[in-house]
Amino acid sequence: MIVPVHGFAPYLAETLDAVLAAEPAAVVVVDDGSTLPLALHPDHAATGVRLVRRGVAGGPAQARATGLRALPADLEFIALCDADDAWAP
Repeated sequence: MIVPVHGFAPYLAETLDAVLAAEPAAVVVVDDGSTLPLALHPDHAATGVRLVRRGVAGGPAQARATGLRALPADLEFIALCDADDAWAP
């Protein structure tokens, strides 16, 4: 699972709660060069959600590409979810 983020992300916690309910093999949140670096809620960090920060903003496609490189190579499926979306159970 790749979740790109840039700037203030008021729904990120809700997004990650919904994503984690699906029990993904790996979750990478990509901070796409936000002015104020993003921090994960401790509950999400404790579940193994990985935060990767890009030094400069490159837009959603570049953030997703960065997330793809950060995922384990042996995954069969890759899913994308924006930081303001939540998946239904």
